[in-house]
Amino acid sequence: MVTVRTLNTMATRFHDGPATNTDTVQPARSQESLVESDDVLLFGPFRMSMRGRWLRRGHADLPLSSRAFDILVALVSRAGTIVGARELFEIVWPDVVVEASNLRVHIVALRKALGDGVDGARFVINVPGRGYMFACPVRTESKTLTSANPQPHQRLPMVPQPLYGRSDTLEKLTATILSKRFVSVIGPAGVGKTTVSLAAADALSSQFGSDGVCFLDLSLQNDPTFALAALLSIAPCPFDLSNTQSAITRFLSDKRVLLFLDNCEHVIDSLAPLVARIFREAPSVHLLVTSREVLRAEGEHVEFLSPLSHATSSTDYQRLSPAVELFMERAAASGWISSIDETETASAMEICRRLDGLPIAIELVASHVSTLGMLGLTEIIEQDEFLTLRGRRSACSRHQTLEALLDWSFDLLSDEEQRFLLKLSKFAGAFTLEAVRSLYAQPESEGVRTARLLASLADKSLLQVSRSSTTSYYKLLHILRVYCARRTSKPQDCRLRIVKDTAEHEGGSPDHLNAIATVPFGQAKPNGICSELSALHPITGQNQYGALSGQQA
Repeated sequence: MVTVRTLNTMATRFHDGPATNTDTVQPARSQESLVESDDVLLFGPFRMSMRGRWLRRGHADLPLSSRAFDILVALVSRAGTIVGARELFEIVWPDVVVEASNLRVHIVALRKALGDGVDGARFVINVPGRGYMFACPVRTESKTLTSANPQPHQRLPMVPQPLYGRSDTLEKLTATILSKRFVSVIGPAGVGKTTVSLAAADALSSQFGSDGVCFLDLSLQNDPTFALAALLSIAPCPFDLSNTQSAITRFLSDKRVLLFLDNCEHVIDSLAPLVARIFREAPSVHLLVTSREVLRAEGEHVEFLSPLSHATSSTDYQRLSPAVELFMERAAASGWISSIDETETASAMEICRRLDGLPIAIELVASHVSTLGMLGLTEIIEQDEFLTLRGRRSACSRHQTLEALLDWSFDLLSDEEQRFLLKLSKFAGAFTLEAVRSLYAQPESEGVRTARLLASLADKSLLQVSRSSTTSYYKLLHILRVYCARRTSKPQDCRLRIVKDTAEHEGGSPDHLNAIATVPFGQAKPNGICSELSALHPITGQNQYGALSGQQA
């Protein structure tokens, strides 16, 4: 026997009483207002009127006992939250002492009427030890009922203004999202994928009506399916990934919405099947994904985001490159007060070059100009001591320093990929597969494995790739080489070997390579640039091959 506490009315209990579980969220509308409303509620294939006390599938009324309907009202009015068994007793059987089995009997009847469990459809879920939850999204015929639906025009994180050097990229990205529906913005750490994508989402928000834009940052999530279910306030089916994905796609099937999934590189294996289902089964949903690696999912259209252009040699200091413009703006914002002359502009250009034009690196370093001065900061950059400079305290932990930013990418690699990347950091400029095999004296049988590892690192945006008609050329960004050098040796022992041209490197023996003179890493000034490679690979500032001295593979 279960004795229940008496309440005056069912409506009063819902409107004023606290939930049994303190971690649930109260519904946006009270049961009293729902019961008195003429609204017709929609969930799955069903239509329901609380005031008229009817439940229909199509045009057919479904027979439900009075008690089962009261339970349905209690659960639907709190869709997505847990209602305790004791609370259901208080609502359905006020002032009455009943057997505990009575609730289970009516729950079974309700599930049978709804076809719960048929073809993966879930409506009423039992949460052991806590109560019951209505798991299907609920809405009215004209507007959203509760937080079981995404909020109209959901607020996006603020878009930094202005976006230097990204106007053409932004215009192309917004057009591609509308035409292709599923776009992945891919690029290395710190290149500005989130910033550019936020600007695109903001520009497109007016295109998506009342459903708007849904933004989900997956950087701290391990399961994108349950994270997305939480965003949409869809109750996940416990321990049932497939049914939760089905609930998501059913909910989104009639929505016109832009779904923006940010920082996805660490969950791509589980995310790819989910977004592929959404692309197939929700034809009005547009998907925008940012990642350091391509998802390789059905319907995906890839847009690669390059670093900002940065001038390397120019006498026109009135026309600054986007990278230098960003540097100057962030330096001024940090409190740096100075008239911009040719000397300081030249220093800024060199800093941006050594930072590869990466926006996050430029912003982080520029914030220290006010304390270190342009000359002090230039010295730190030339000595490659910039990885541990701290950025904004309000930034997420992996954006606090460049070292933390690169730790995130490095830690996502397999042990084999990590070892191989450290080996590749010995190359000062562009290199080929043959150059790697030559430097490490690899046998013919190792060629396939080396090619596979190169492709894997390129897929993860850790290698830049340029191709001629016959050869692929690879290059590591400078900040990544500095990072790898610090992981393999002490900075003061890091030395750079220079091989002056392609023919010398590819024809040289390992003994010959080891005999080449060394110069300090930070002071290396390679020459003998291969003109053919320079034309093929405009992203490289130095086109010959080189290697850091140290332990050989």
